[in-house]
Amino acid sequence: IKHWLRQELRDLMLDYLSPARLTKEGYFNPQVVESMIKRHLQGQENYSHQLWSLLVFEIWMENYL
Repeated sequence: IKHWLRQELRDLMLDYLSPARLTKEGYFNPQVVESMIKRHLQGQENYSHQLWSLLVFEIWMENYL
């Protein structure tokens, strides 16, 4: 998952977890998520499981709510 989010799924993650989208929905703190993404992509932290969960939730919301 760590590799996917840094490579193949990077653009998808950045789209679904964008500050504008998260602000509009109001479920998650966009600044916290943005910081997690930045640190993950720079290799400073491994937030793959947290970011994956957020991404899957956002995709689920788009399809079912």
